[in-house]
This record gives sequence, structure tokens and C-alpha cells, in this order.
Amino acid sequence: MLTAIFLAHFLCASGDTQGNLRVSSLLSDHTLWSVPRAHQGMITALAWSPDGHLLASGGQDGQVLIWHADTGHLCRSFCHGFQVEQIRWSPNHLLVSISGMLVRVWFVQPSTPVC
Repeated sequence: MLTAIFLAHFLCASGDTQGNLRVSSLLSDHTLWSVPRAHQGMITALAWSPDGHLLASGGQDGQVLIWHADTGHLCRSFCHGFQVEQIRWSPNHLLVSISGMLVRVWFVQPSTPVC
């Protein structure tokens, strides 16, 4: 299982080979929310936004999905086009998805509600 941990909020996000996404508390291992088949195929990358309010997931399906960390609601989706290998957030609301030689940069507007 692929896992991303956000220590400031004691949250753990994990994804599996079937595309299932789960966010749980590190303190109790209690599942806060889960999305079956969030991606078509394996979840290959996970990253918390710097403030912990959003979770980005990337998959074998070439999609980058942005989730509201508290509720698990899908906020945005981006088509990377190829299997996503890495996702990274910057402090200035940019999200980068990477696969092979392809790098895409997405701006996630902080001033308007994303969900």
C-alpha cells in the first residue's frame, strides 16, 4: 500500500492496487473516510497540501484527483495523460505531477472554495 502521512493533523492516506483510497487517524487507526475505486487501477502517488486541507492522488489511469481532507469529497480532477509517478505541492498553491519525462503543473486557486 502506498501511504502519505501528514503529521500536523495526525492523518495517514493510503491507496492500493485496486484504486481504493483511505484516510485514517494515526492516533487510533480509525478510518475517517474512504473512496472505493477512486482511480481506475493502482493509486501510484499521494501528497498532502502544505496546509493539510487537501489531498492529491495520482493513478495508473493518468488522473490527478484533489480531495477535501476532512470529508473525502472530490474537489477537482486533472488529466495528466500518463501513469502518475510523483505528486508534489508547492507553498504557492501549485501542484506538480510527474511521469517519465512529462511534468505538468496545476494551479489550485486558494481564494475560492475548491469543494
